[in-house]
Amino acid sequence: MPIYEIYKYVTNLPLKRLFKIKTIKAFYFNRDAISRLLDELHSAGLNQFYETIALITLKKLGLLLKVMNLHSTSIQCHGTQYYKKNVKILKALT
Repeated sequence: MPIYEIYKYVTNLPLKRLFKIKTIKAFYFNRDAISRLLDELHSAGLNQFYETIALITLKKLGLLLKVMNLHSTSIQCHGTQYYKKNVKILKALT
């Protein structure tokens, strides 16, 4: 999907629920806003961005780590202690 058509994709998403902002509109996701976001992410360093998301997610899931190896596309749990937790997996919005 080209960057200038992202607003078409987000039109069908529950934006108020996803962002918890009452006044958010699909047209806010225009080419200029997305371009600024991507520039900011690049400037901040994508590794730090993904690491922060991973750590917040693991904390919310109640998974404790001794060692972390950043892999931004998945979370792998080894051992039986992790499967005893009540982890709820949600389908991604498409």
